[in-house]
Amino acid sequence: MSFNGFYINRTSLDIQAEQYRTKAIDWDVFPDVDTTIIKKYDQLNPAQRAKFLEEYSTPLLTALLGFTTKGVQYYEAILYTLLLIEDIVERMPNTAGYFIKLQQENANLPFGALLHNFEQPNDQIMQKASRLIATLVTSQVPMSSEDYSRFLNILLSLLNPDASGHRDGSSMIAPDLRLEIVLQSITLLLLNDAFRVDFYEYKGADSLVKFFDLSLSAQTQYYIIFCLWLLCFNQSIAQKIKELGIVPILTNLIKSTVKEGHIRVILATFRNLIEKAPEENIGPMMDNKLLTVCNSLSTRTFTDEDVVADLQFITEELKKNDYVLSSFEEFAAEIRSTRLDWSPAHTSETFWSNNIENINSNSYELIRLLHSILEHSSDDKSLAVACHYFGQYVNVYPRGKDVLTRLGSKDVLLRHLTHTSQVVKYEALLALQKFMVSNWGALNEQVVAPEGSSASFRA
Repeated sequence: MSFNGFYINRTSLDIQAEQYRTKAIDWDVFPDVDTTIIKKYDQLNPAQRAKFLEEYSTPLLTALLGFTTKGVQYYEAILYTLLLIEDIVERMPNTAGYFIKLQQENANLPFGALLHNFEQPNDQIMQKASRLIATLVTSQVPMSSEDYSRFLNILLSLLNPDASGHRDGSSMIAPDLRLEIVLQSITLLLLNDAFRVDFYEYKGADSLVKFFDLSLSAQTQYYIIFCLWLLCFNQSIAQKIKELGIVPILTNLIKSTVKEGHIRVILATFRNLIEKAPEENIGPMMDNKLLTVCNSLSTRTFTDEDVVADLQFITEELKKNDYVLSSFEEFAAEIRSTRLDWSPAHTSETFWSNNIENINSNSYELIRLLHSILEHSSDDKSLAVACHYFGQYVNVYPRGKDVLTRLGSKDVLLRHLTHTSQVVKYEALLALQKFMVSNWGALNEQVVAPEGSSASFRA
């Protein structure tokens, strides 16, 4: 499989299953099953099969899927039949149309039969069924809510890092191989944005991240990072996935790996995080010295053009924010000096969003110092800047309204509405308005700024 140049390798089970294609199945030895139509289809060449399927898709698919549920005593024939279905799904035209037509005749097909096989103790049958379900869902074949929940719950139970390699006590799959089977299906399903949301809400991403604490094969690790990359195409997920700590995890991985494929998918994940949710993710990237890592990677030679392009993009985006973030110490020193001046960096929302934890540190030390400036300074510029800082503070950190109210800063801002300086009055008014409204951007357009206010210094 490939996704925009990313390749998902076949597992050893795929390779083993291919051996069954050469087996000659005697369809006459199953007295309790009508295999007439399967036998006829099996004897045709590929071109004839396509024509036969076009004419007899519903009875043929009904027979094929029905046969797969007849019991493990028919193991080799069931696996062979699943391969026939796989060929139809992956190699024939109008696959979705055939299965949607089938559903109109029998609502339990195809997913009822495939879920039955997915829950079987045989690893090869399980793997084929899982992949078929994922491929059909990705091809927009409708799945009932009951079947979908059942499938998702099975996937997530197999994705549990604490789960053993045993299935029903009847078969043992090596942990890495079991995980690869599950991840192979998940990578297909994550092409669907609705599944991304469901998978995240069901804590699937949490389980993926936990696997990084285990000893994994390089291939399994690649699958997991690949899934994270696909998840981050959803903006809502990209905004909150930092809570799982993936930025430091992936930063450490990219520093230690020499595999270009791993580097590529990690960089692609970082790019998604920046493009979809820069405010939430650039800060953690800077905190984890990703810019330094990118600078180091830039000295290497890569054959993949996408690696070069993503590396350049990430480096440029982080450099844009490097000044803003590194200027925090300058910002803190200025507040401690009690003499404030306008600065494009410190008036930008990016600065405040990325540094809000630092600003709140040490029991709100800097906020308390700003309050003192606001209350006691006789310098008009320092007062105006302090008012503006408090407006930025509550704008990016809504809970800051409670902090400033407890300190009495809101009352001091109210007093400055009658200040003799037009700039101080303007900045105090803006700060108080940010206390009152949520859609600040719309209101801001209605306020006329005097000369020398923050409007002249916005980054």
